[in-house]
Amino acid sequence: MMHEGGWSMGDLTDEDLNCRMFARDLGAVCVNVDYRLAPEHPFPTGVHDCQDVVRWCAQNATPSSDVLPADPSLGFIVGGASAGGNLAAVMCQLSRDGGLKPPLTGQYLCVPALLWVDAVPEKWRSEYHSRLNAAHDPVLKLMPNGNDGLMTVLKPETWSPLFSPLLHPNLKGLPPAYFQLAGLDPLRDEGLLYERVLQEENSVPTKLDVYDGYGHMFWTNWPEMDRSQEFVDDTLKGVKWLLSQGA
Repeated sequence: MMHEGGWSMGDLTDEDLNCRMFARDLGAVCVNVDYRLAPEHPFPTGVHDCQDVVRWCAQNATPSSDVLPADPSLGFIVGGASAGGNLAAVMCQLSRDGGLKPPLTGQYLCVPALLWVDAVPEKWRSEYHSRLNAAHDPVLKLMPNGNDGLMTVLKPETWSPLFSPLLHPNLKGLPPAYFQLAGLDPLRDEGLLYERVLQEENSVPTKLDVYDGYGHMFWTNWPEMDRSQEFVDDTLKGVKWLLSQGA
């Protein structure tokens, strides 16, 4: 699991509850990634850190291992929320391109950032509105010009698939994807777009849950809401679905 925080904040505590839930309820072995953050470590340092961890898991995970006692043939999934969802999507592309063995078998993409606002191709602009008009999200505000502060800190190449994975020229052969998206989230439309392009244009199995009327990371900021508990329940069901897709 890869945590949220705009590639510049956050730590292992952000995905701790998910890791515990997956271990308890699915019998999963979870690796929580503490990738390096901007501004001390600008783009693409975090990408490379996560890739190193995925490779390490592939090399060391066996049922008899004292270090990582897991069987990747039963499921080898990457996931995360927001920036972590971005990194998970990028890991799937890099792992496929690099011929990772054993391969990744699923991706859990929770309110992910997938396509920066200044890098949207003309063919997708009619589907890309939420960054421009999601005025009511209580966490992320309008971002018509991206986020200049984040750009200064992170220094990304916004047109690179390492930052905007929707721009990868080949989206075929990626593992099944489970999406959780929030209806008021400025990141909503890039998630909807990636889900559609994966499923309809590249025959990648997908599962999608959208939470209309709720904003970015609502379940962590207001965990007492009934809808937040439903979100957590859906997370477990979605990752279980990824495991059911097989290696």
